[in-house]
Amino acid sequence: MSLPKERRQQMINMMYLVLTAMLAMNITREVLAAFQTINSSIESSNTSITDKNQLFYDQFDAKEAKNDADYALVKQLNDNAKEIRSKSDEIVKYLEGFKEEVVNTSGGWETSESGVKSPKEMENIDAATRIFVEGKKGDEIRKRLEEFYAFILSKVDNESKREAMKKQFDGTFGTVVKSDENPKGEWTYGTFHNIPVVAAMAMMSKFQND
Repeated sequence: MSLPKERRQQMINMMYLVLTAMLAMNITREVLAAFQTINSSIESSNTSITDKNQLFYDQFDAKEAKNDADYALVKQLNDNAKEIRSKSDEIVKYLEGFKEEVVNTSGGWETSESGVKSPKEMENIDAATRIFVEGKKGDEIRKRLEEFYAFILSKVDNESKREAMKKQFDGTFGTVVKSDENPKGEWTYGTFHNIPVVAAMAMMSKFQND
């Protein structure tokens, strides 16, 4: 016996809604997987940059150890490099802490059978909003980055190079488009509000890379 037309249409509508929801979930998983890939790529790039920088630090130390005619200049440059490295390591560690915080706030980590570690709830959009927007940590991050950039620029004597670096640093924050939800175009809101955990992690990795 066939169902009445009205009930049959209701069932079709319900099935359509379920299918739409399933498709939306699949798209979400794909997007989240893309963010995870981007984050892993940036982290890998950061490691490569760190290794490359280590070669420069080693060369500075080796040159200073020679104690030759250029010793005074080399020592000055090496002292600057060490100070910059210390500040850089400090802010990289600071940003890394927020990766842990946003993951732990959303439910912690899980490890797959293949040994890959990832957030349990990488789709969670409440954790980043709670920490960075409501908790004002986004404003704090921006302030810390701006202070770091000002410190770096103070070490550059060449005016044209300093201006070039300043433009590069300014690009870190980009332009937040104004909207009904964010009429003032506030950076913290536009950057962190309702973004999934994995996207917040990728954002921290980007700042570390910058």
